[in-house]
Amino acid sequence: MGVRWTRRFSSSPRTTSYADTLPNLKIGAHTRVLFQGFTGRQATANVKESLEWGTKIVGGVKPGVEGEHLGLPVFPSVKVAQEKVKPDASAIYVPGNQTAQAIEEAIEAEISLVVAVAEHVPIHDILRIHSMLQTQSKTRLVGANCPGIISAIGKCRIGFQPLPCFAPGNVGIVAKSGTLSYETVASTTRAGLGQSLCISMGGDVLAGTNFVDALKIFEHDADTEGIILVGEIGGTAEMDAAEWIKDYRRRTADPKPIMALVGGLEAPPGRIMGHAGAWAAPGEPDAQTKYQALERAGAVMVNHPEKFGEGMKTLLGNRATRPGTSSIFGVGSQKRGFHTIRRVTPTSHPAAQQKRNLYIKQFQALDILKQKSIPINETASSSDGSISISVDRTALSPCIVASPGTEFEPARSRKFPFSYTLASFENNSVIPEVLSHLGLPASAQDKLAGLVQALWEIFKEKEAFVLETRIGLSTEGNLEVHGAHFGFDDAAYRSAGRQEEIHSLRNKAEEVPEEVEAEKDGIVYITLQGEGSIGTLVNGAGLAMNTVDALTIHGGHCANFLDTGGKATSETVKSSFRIICSDPRVKAVFVNIFGGLTRCDMIAEGIIMAFRDLDMQVPVVVRLRGTNEELGQKMTPPSRAMSDPSAELQSTLRDLAIGKKGPVQDISRPITSKASDSTTSKPSKKPVADSWEDEANSSSDDEPATKSNLAISAEGPLDPPPTPISPQTSYPWPGGAGSASPAAGQKDPARRPEKQTAVAGRLIAGALGIRAPKRTEEQRAYDRSVKEQEIRRRNREREELAKAKEEEERAKASVWTD
Repeated sequence: MGVRWTRRFSSSPRTTSYADTLPNLKIGAHTRVLFQGFTGRQATANVKESLEWGTKIVGGVKPGVEGEHLGLPVFPSVKVAQEKVKPDASAIYVPGNQTAQAIEEAIEAEISLVVAVAEHVPIHDILRIHSMLQTQSKTRLVGANCPGIISAIGKCRIGFQPLPCFAPGNVGIVAKSGTLSYETVASTTRAGLGQSLCISMGGDVLAGTNFVDALKIFEHDADTEGIILVGEIGGTAEMDAAEWIKDYRRRTADPKPIMALVGGLEAPPGRIMGHAGAWAAPGEPDAQTKYQALERAGAVMVNHPEKFGEGMKTLLGNRATRPGTSSIFGVGSQKRGFHTIRRVTPTSHPAAQQKRNLYIKQFQALDILKQKSIPINETASSSDGSISISVDRTALSPCIVASPGTEFEPARSRKFPFSYTLASFENNSVIPEVLSHLGLPASAQDKLAGLVQALWEIFKEKEAFVLETRIGLSTEGNLEVHGAHFGFDDAAYRSAGRQEEIHSLRNKAEEVPEEVEAEKDGIVYITLQGEGSIGTLVNGAGLAMNTVDALTIHGGHCANFLDTGGKATSETVKSSFRIICSDPRVKAVFVNIFGGLTRCDMIAEGIIMAFRDLDMQVPVVVRLRGTNEELGQKMTPPSRAMSDPSAELQSTLRDLAIGKKGPVQDISRPITSKASDSTTSKPSKKPVADSWEDEANSSSDDEPATKSNLAISAEGPLDPPPTPISPQTSYPWPGGAGSASPAAGQKDPARRPEKQTAVAGRLIAGALGIRAPKRTEEQRAYDRSVKEQEIRRRNREREELAKAKEEEERAKASVWTD
């Protein structure tokens, strides 16, 4: 079963283009929000939270039904809602297989902003939607597969972002990853900066709003003084952003500071890292290439989102002291649209072969081509070039990718985008261009057109996301295919139930058993090669990638990438532990959670279930942030004495633990701004590390980083099991729900709220005897300057506090005297 053809919807004359819908992203207190899928469980919970926060919600849609829900009107269609309450935006809360239809309805009703949060939206459904969007100038799309868009200043949330992290401020944030955007938001909140507008690009192959779109909004937004961009592997959006940043800094006298991060620096080549879009198509750059491009463009790069807050505060402080100065790229005041920017050709290594479940074997791909009457020669000794049909993420359309070589090297590959509505390549002007780029003779043009036509038909009929072929000329001068590599969209089958025939070709027996087992529970698990002593359990693909990046950069050896998935349950968490611990290399597990849809209490319940039901024999470090974090932290045991440990386990505990012993160490801390901390916390007697490197290197370079003020250890299952799980339950360990936390005599592990992941990395490194990497003299000097700056800042805060107290006492004395 294929997908439907495109229609044009906007009833208004087409006078501009989709690019002119950019101002629709400027949401705020004025924005009237409609919900599609209004009465569903997730939408209902989200509406309650958003209303309480201050979002102006005017009702919702349930097809064919009129009534009332949560005191708001329910409309039978978006068109009726548009006529009666005039919404400015629509939040789409329907499953992935229904998302395209819901977006289509909103486009037809000319809703200004449409936010689609669902994951597993079939690629071809979104290709069809983008072909519609390009024909109109009324509707702007954010998503799909994203947490949404939120204005902290205007108290307008269209999505499922964890609200406690947000504070009104001056930093604009755009991110692919939801969880990494939450980390970024929390960091800027702790730094006392807050946020102006936060836009999610989302993790799908095709994004309704990309980095450059968001950067244009932030450039002209008076509320935004600093900009943060969070990217990852897959696509070329970061490269496009780098070119925009370079041009912006060249033409602007006093540019707004821009910081950035790229997740997936340590991702194994050829793997799809959780997000549907976290893979490199033929000719696309790797994460390191993106990092370097952004850095060369002038963005200040970090390797962990916790560094954004203090980094941006420093950059904004420096900018304030030099008004009117020009950027390092020169002075200029002219504005330039993105369509005039020079495009860069990525210089990364070609992407390795993707190991996606829905890639079929070469003989199967060749059989499909034979059914299209394409000449095949599997015994050819050499090929003349490569040709592919894939997705152009910038043009938001399908494209031909041609390379004169047998590999899709970025420097030699060229994309030729075309409309999703195109029916035939016969007499199409793109074919001669492709022929010329491949260096083939004019006599091969008709055969090339026939091959491209066959690939395009397969691409649409069977909902592929990439079809690669190696081609050459026979001794008779005829074009023939020498090899093929075909990949198909799993969402079309798993979400919409389409393409069963092509997906029946999958042979799970040839795949990694643990990865297949994880897939049954909706978990994305990838085994990483090497020593692999640290297991990771993370929610969100972006955060999972960055967790592996950060631990690896600082000397750790991760055994796996694991994303619990957006629909994780306590059973999912328990299954995750079982899969992680089935790897004999794993010596410790790091649980790193920042929940939006994922609830921290649910994660905590899963951890408890794992220790209750599984023979857990490894130390576990837990970090819980986001939705229901306080409840989750209370449920997680801060310590528990061991009842009958083996001699080996006792030895392990002596090596690992300082202080109380327990199966789980919770290192979660509240998210508060430093301004508020300074009025309630005593100043530290010694400099506090300001980065992961400082934490990891607080010990000698020549000694293992084993010192810690936190304990991590392992023991057998909990007895008796702590059920039922509820806020009122009293657990058999100090600090559980229903008892004081921390336990009497136990030190509070919360030294610095912004160092949760850093401390976890240091703990795990110490537990495994990992030596901290040596520092250069320049790095040490930088560290000293940062620490000195921190000391000066704290001294200023103490002086200001003392001065305020003195003035208050003087005022009181004056009143008493009068």
